[in-house]
Amino acid sequence: MERVPLLALLFTLTVSISACKPADPCQVDGSSFLTCLRLADEGDAVAQYKIGKMYEKGLGVPLDNQEAIRWYTESAQQGNTDAQADLHERYKVEAEKYKIAANQGDIEAQNTLAGLYHKGWGVEQDYKESFKLYLAGANQGNVYAQYFVGYYYKEGLGVEQNYQEAFTWYAKSAEQGDPDAQVDIGYLYEKGFGVQQDYQEAVRWYLQSAEQGHAFGQVSLGNLYNQGLGVDQNYQEAAKWYLSAAEQGSVDALNHLGYFSFKGMGVSQDYKEAMKWFSQAAEQENAYSQYFIGYLYKEGLGVEQNYPESVKWYLKAAEQGDVDAQFDLGNLYRDGLGVEKDHQQAMKWYQAAADQGNAYAQVELGDFYKDGLGTEQDYQQALKWYQAAAGQGNSYAQAELGDFYKDGLGTEQDYQQAMKWYRASAAQKSHYAQYYVGEFYYYGFGVKKDYQEALKWYKQSAEQDDPDAMFSIGYLYDKGLGVEQNYKEAAKWYTEAAELGHTKSQDNLGDFYRRGFGVEQNYQEAIKWYLPAAEKGNTNARDNIGYLYFKGKGAPQDYKEAAKWFSQAAEQGSAYSQYFIAYLYKEGLGVEQDYPKAAKWYLKSAEQGDVDAQSDLGSLYRDGLGVEKDYQQAMKWYRAAAEQGNSYAQYYVADFYFDGSGVEQDYQEARKQYLRAAELGSTDAQVSIGYLYEKGFGVERDYQEAAKWYAEAAEQGNSVGQTNLGLLYEEGLGVGKNYQKAAKWYFLAVEQQYARAQFNMGILYLKGLGFTQDFEESAKWFIKAAEQGYSDAQFNLGYLYRYGLGVPKNYSKSARWYTEAAKQGDSDAQAVMGEYYASGLGVQQDYKKSAEWYLKAAEQGDIGSQVNIGYFYIDGLGVPKNSAIAMEWLLKAADQNSTLAANNIGVLYLHGDGVKKDGKKALEWFIKAAEQGDATAQLNLGRIYEQGQIVQRDNEKALFWYQKAQENGAAGVGKKVEILMKKLRK
Repeated sequence: MERVPLLALLFTLTVSISACKPADPCQVDGSSFLTCLRLADEGDAVAQYKIGKMYEKGLGVPLDNQEAIRWYTESAQQGNTDAQADLHERYKVEAEKYKIAANQGDIEAQNTLAGLYHKGWGVEQDYKESFKLYLAGANQGNVYAQYFVGYYYKEGLGVEQNYQEAFTWYAKSAEQGDPDAQVDIGYLYEKGFGVQQDYQEAVRWYLQSAEQGHAFGQVSLGNLYNQGLGVDQNYQEAAKWYLSAAEQGSVDALNHLGYFSFKGMGVSQDYKEAMKWFSQAAEQENAYSQYFIGYLYKEGLGVEQNYPESVKWYLKAAEQGDVDAQFDLGNLYRDGLGVEKDHQQAMKWYQAAADQGNAYAQVELGDFYKDGLGTEQDYQQALKWYQAAAGQGNSYAQAELGDFYKDGLGTEQDYQQAMKWYRASAAQKSHYAQYYVGEFYYYGFGVKKDYQEALKWYKQSAEQDDPDAMFSIGYLYDKGLGVEQNYKEAAKWYTEAAELGHTKSQDNLGDFYRRGFGVEQNYQEAIKWYLPAAEKGNTNARDNIGYLYFKGKGAPQDYKEAAKWFSQAAEQGSAYSQYFIAYLYKEGLGVEQDYPKAAKWYLKSAEQGDVDAQSDLGSLYRDGLGVEKDYQQAMKWYRAAAEQGNSYAQYYVADFYFDGSGVEQDYQEARKQYLRAAELGSTDAQVSIGYLYEKGFGVERDYQEAAKWYAEAAEQGNSVGQTNLGLLYEEGLGVGKNYQKAAKWYFLAVEQQYARAQFNMGILYLKGLGFTQDFEESAKWFIKAAEQGYSDAQFNLGYLYRYGLGVPKNYSKSARWYTEAAKQGDSDAQAVMGEYYASGLGVQQDYKKSAEWYLKAAEQGDIGSQVNIGYFYIDGLGVPKNSAIAMEWLLKAADQNSTLAANNIGVLYLHGDGVKKDGKKALEWFIKAAEQGDATAQLNLGRIYEQGQIVQRDNEKALFWYQKAQENGAAGVGKKVEILMKKLRK
């Protein structure tokens, strides 16, 4: 406690420059004394200086040096340099007077002069001279001087610091009842300076001072009651003494009373009362109270919450260096409360607090540098501030240091250093650090991997409700790491973490309910847990919830909902969901069918190695769906999937070699690839190998080997294999002919609704093979196959309706089924429909439609249709009459050895219809047709030779061809033969 010497004279000379207010209302000439006095009483430093000048000069008032000094002092204390200069000059004069008196042994003069040397007023500041003067008075028993000698020894001013000497002189003064000395003796006992620490003695001396009304003594006594030092802790007694000091305006006392009201210590908790005391202290510009006022406004305690007002008070305290205010002000700028959010301002105040050693501010600075808030990201600076806070034992900073060393941020990665700091933080019960100590044991980072030790630390963290730790415990039980595998225990821990919102635990718990691990399988419960995880962006949860909606498990099947979740996961890069969203776009399930989008998502998934996506992408390239058809690209993706063991893709790699799609056709390579697919379990590949042996592609034809491979596939339920094996039994190829066994295998395929097997069953009944011939039963099987779109069955069904075999004769139904087959490109059916429209069977006669169907069949090489369309162009039936086009079609048919076509070509050449008339060519075509047994051509040749139109008449040749025509059923030739025979006999 520093005593103020020379009570009326001592003040602090400052070197700050105070701005002067306009002097107009206050003139030094004395004319405006009252105006100046009013301003001076209000604290105007300039007015105070001018009042002092008036008293010094006797202007408007009587001359009065004491009043002049008083007003100069008031002004000087506010930093008025004019007042300080005038006061200094006046003390020079006074000092000379005091020196004379002091040299004569005047104690008061000695004390006053000592005070001038102490402050450097009127003389050069000199603590040694000051001490010497005080010591002179003290030796004469002057209580005031004794106090200051003690003070100089305590502070080491003008003499070497010596607490024992300080105690001795304080005691002399205190024994004379000086309250300042009593307080300082109490202080020495409290701190153990110069005496053995003794709180009871401190209480005794503080009490003596306090009972004399000494404010500092009252505060000090209150502090000891507050802390229970030397007395029983008693907040009420502490409050009583603080109140006494507060009534004298003690800032410390006001602050203590404010804090007691704030906390409810010794008084009822009352935030309004706290605000009252803090406000009184704040009037004295006290930073501590300003901080608390700021806090009360921030939290809305005792006052309405008001962030701008909070900022105002925090700023006042912060500018005075209050570390807590600086920190809280940083928080307000960080969060934009009461001020505009400003990370740079926040950083400025954190820096100020951090520089004073505030660990929380140091942590915030570390965070700001780490995250690049208000400054460039700088891990080294962040590390520096975390180290500063960690060194003070800040648990958060210690954990952050663990993170930095773990991840090598701002320093080299160092797991041992990381573990050191995690352990330090964990020792303070940081669940985060405890969790990471567990993680280090789990992974073996900086320590030997030890699942049991990891479990120990996880459990400590979990006891504090750390969901990450709970999850990790669940995972150890889930996988049986360090403990016996126990799904039930794993489910328990996953549930605890999931209920706290832990995303991965929610996802894993969903998995457990979906798969029935540790809990009863329950798809609805799985969805319940997947949903919150999925909504927080967990990819796996989105994958699985999409799948459950896709399959209709735990919720009604909903492709749209499935697409929603698959899309979200796909955008996050999940190959699984990318595959499924592609599939939905391909099939048009829950979304509009879109092959390009399907291709896009299959590609993303395939590039991540998803085998199903690779296979399906191959199919899109194969079929040209959403992408340009490209067998080489198809082969690329099929190969990729095949290399991962996908039997479907492996099968198509083989198929491409079989067909020569994207590669050179190679039956031997196809067989090799089919064998690989077969080894992967592809029954389709087994069928294909059988087919190679059946047809002798790439191998020597071997029906027995074919039957063997078909049987392998058939016995595994492959309907194609069953049907092919049945056909071998039907035809007796590689196996003994056995219609019953054929029917057996067909029937197994029929149970799978395989149309070709249904058709083959129809053939057995149609032909009476293994069964009694039964057209009705045959028709039944043909109908089954036909309704599935099997064109051969549709054609045969048309035939049965045409002729009334097993069904009532019905040309309309016949036409319907022939049409279905024709639409699928069956040339025989197309030819029949040409016939039906030409003759009006089952349909309205329509030569145009007839011509259309004949043309379709003709383009596929159907000889009869080529001839018929030729007829139509000759006669202009359903098409414009055009013998040239007719000739083209007839030539196509003739190239396939059609005698009808050859005869008609002869007619066209004979008459020059559509071609240049050419008897020789006509004769050639007639002969060509006739030699193949065409009766019409033979008849035409007979006429040519009989009439000698384009050749020399030759009755023998005429007779020869007429007889041939007659033998082949030509009508009306008999008379010609008789006439020519008579002629030749003559």
